[in-house]
Amino acid sequence: MGWLPWPILRKKQFPKVRFKPKRGITEHEHRRIIGREINPERRDFYELCWLLGGSQGDIAGLTDEDIDWSDRLICYNRKKMLQRMQENPNLKPPMIKYGKKIEAVLKGRPSKGPLFPQLCTVRSSDRATEFKQRCKGLGIQGVTLHSYRYGWAERARKAYYGIPPRRAV
Repeated sequence: MGWLPWPILRKKQFPKVRFKPKRGITEHEHRRIIGREINPERRDFYELCWLLGGSQGDIAGLTDEDIDWSDRLICYNRKKMLQRMQENPNLKPPMIKYGKKIEAVLKGRPSKGPLFPQLCTVRSSDRATEFKQRCKGLGIQGVTLHSYRYGWAERARKAYYGIPPRRAV
């Protein structure tokens, strides 16, 4: 901030930052959460987070305009990437080809406007708190709403998604 003439503690004296271990949500945990969720909007939201691996803010903000039903594509601008895309016109928004599972979830959502009309108005921290309460009620520990992204990444890695094949040596 620079409002003190000199630092109170030198950088070396600050304690080291230690992050908690992070892990992806398992399919069993996801199924338990979905099975107990009575709110259809929230249940579909968790299901799309599981299937798409998108950030909770991006999934909650999906609209009917993000879906191309004829080509079976979901294309949306990530909130995190908007500024980068303006600076670099070569960057394109993610386009995800979807199958029957995602189609079933999408067909249960409103056909016009936001797919999650209530959840898109809720702050991300409040969505995370609701998720934490669900997990606590089920006795699931060590996961957050962001764990859906970790879970998707773990599944993608197991399936070698996005990893070029190795050449035989």
